[in-house]
Amino acid sequence: AAVDSLSSEVPEEIVLAILMDFPPEEADGVISSILSKLQLLTHDEATLKRYIQQLMILSRLRKLDTATEKKVEA
Repeated sequence: AAVDSLSSEVPEEIVLAILMDFPPEEADGVISSILSKLQLLTHDEATLKRYIQQLMILSRLRKLDTATEKKVEA
């Protein structure tokens, strides 16, 4: 599930974890984990911003864009 995707070392796969099947109550934790992992895997600010932008777009599909935006800004 989402946790398996987060074990990846490929940022694109990490971003896709937002689309995995996880209970709504776990959304904040999954989003935080995605952001943390992306920060670990990216080596410059521009790349990180690009992945966060992709995450924001995909999070809309799960109606998690508001929660994602809050975590990004935190």
